[in-house]
Amino acid sequence: MLVRFFAIALCMTTFCLGQLPDRDALVKKLVEGSSSDSDFATQELIKHFQMGGLRTVVRNLNRLPDEKKIQYMHVLRHMDLFRFRNDLNANLIEAPNDVARMVALRLLATFGERLNPEIFEPYVANEENPIQLRLAAMSGLIQAQRPAAYDRFVEIAEKATFDPITGQDDFAFAEISAENRGFFLYTKSKLEDKKAPLGAVMVSIYLAGPRNDDIYTNLLDQRRRKLIPLLIDRAILAGAPNLLELMADHKTCRKKVDDIKKAMPAARAIADLKKQFFKHEIQQMPIAPRLDLRPKGSGTETGFRSAYGVVKVSDAGEISVVESFSPFGGSGDLAGKIGNKTFPAFVDWQPVESYFLVATP
Repeated sequence: MLVRFFAIALCMTTFCLGQLPDRDALVKKLVEGSSSDSDFATQELIKHFQMGGLRTVVRNLNRLPDEKKIQYMHVLRHMDLFRFRNDLNANLIEAPNDVARMVALRLLATFGERLNPEIFEPYVANEENPIQLRLAAMSGLIQAQRPAAYDRFVEIAEKATFDPITGQDDFAFAEISAENRGFFLYTKSKLEDKKAPLGAVMVSIYLAGPRNDDIYTNLLDQRRRKLIPLLIDRAILAGAPNLLELMADHKTCRKKVDDIKKAMPAARAIADLKKQFFKHEIQQMPIAPRLDLRPKGSGTETGFRSAYGVVKVSDAGEISVVESFSPFGGSGDLAGKIGNKTFPAFVDWQPVESYFLVATP
């Protein structure tokens, strides 16, 4: 009887293993295939191998085209990647170019204080590195909640560019958010000084949300008119019509009231949909779809992006545009730029419907 039980168990194991796809073939599709083949390979790796499949994706990031490296950075950054720390560190050491280095640095920065700062320090200290790369590395150091690190970030950010017209964003690979309360409150406090460092100003605008009318009030009271287009853009991205209302009532924005009014419908729509944006507890293993969240293009002649929108990815991976706005006369064809098919988001290894904010110059 016991022999029979083991024989059946062996047969069942052999049968189940036989149903697994060829991992090497999937890796080849991931790296060398078309976008549809690559997406299929990723979905199969996640579906059949789960954590092992994700490790395969992480280990092959450096082999992907640069555009896909960036997209997969956003696929992975929602989850706890600490279990992949050795793989990501190897990616950083073996990175073939700056894009690969910045992707690895941003993903490593999600570990917070769990990672040795010596990993980031050489990339910050080398002043010949691009600003984007130095800020990506610096974002790993500011997770430790030390004011000295905040000072260094702000100092490097003095030379950063954040331009909605061209899409250049030197903060794109920096793991920064208002959830890092120490860093956010530090930069915001600098704005109380009329001679606030430009780095602190840029970071504060970049991270501002609907409750941060104090940031807008401080900057407008200081008559920083050159920043008005950035403030309008951020209010839209943050889904913060209240910040646009504040601007419309402020004397510094008297000549920009028309632009503020144009921005209002987009800000309101994004505010209404924000609760549906993809965000889950890291314990749920949230994996995002592959999307181009900031498609390339050219901004409007009036100094703004060409389009803002919210897209939905179904649990089957079908992409649709829920809302799209070109408030400043741009011709931002979001549907044409983001495609119509990808792999879906996963939560606890199950495909789910998901929503994302997309904006294009």
